[in-house]
Amino acid sequence: MNTYNPYEFHNGKLGVQVRYLTYGDNSHQESLKLIGERGLQLRVTRGSIIKLRPQGPGFPTLVQFDTLPYDWQTAITEKWGAAPKFFQKTLFERLYNRSMTAFDFYSLYKFKDETSLTVENIDEYTLNASVLETIGRIYEERRKLRRELKGEVRSIWSIITVESNRFRVESGHSLPESEPRLRQKFNEFSLLVQSESDVYLPR
Repeated sequence: MNTYNPYEFHNGKLGVQVRYLTYGDNSHQESLKLIGERGLQLRVTRGSIIKLRPQGPGFPTLVQFDTLPYDWQTAITEKWGAAPKFFQKTLFERLYNRSMTAFDFYSLYKFKDETSLTVENIDEYTLNASVLETIGRIYEERRKLRRELKGEVRSIWSIITVESNRFRVESGHSLPESEPRLRQKFNEFSLLVQSESDVYLPR
């Protein structure tokens, strides 16, 4: 049984200590040795992995768990088990809010023949609109962090797509699974918000 624990919670996000992932002078004796220290730093610089905390006296470098490659996440949980329940809430789950504006719009929406949406449609459209709003909040949070870390903004969408697809399993939303189509859907939604037109109109 492993007595060490690589998980840490930092500023509301689940992190993993880098020394449990790398090989090199600073690696932990129980490290998975998945990548060299320079290789990991390169991924952080490129923005594919988010650094939550730099190394300091008594505080090892921390990277965000849900930005690590999926096979790394699997290796971590296989060796040390899943993070404590308090840690397991994803960024989508923390930032997601059901949009009552969308719900009210769809509930009262009438077609030209005065028919209304079905309950199933109301639920689906409200969920999708709520997820798109959540994506907007996540994008802004990640973009701010990227700028602070001087990473590439363009890599944010690959991470958002992964998180959206994971949240799909939990919520059942029907937004596109591919990065280009999801980004297109979000951009269309954002333009409607900016123009203050019928944002929630079924399409």
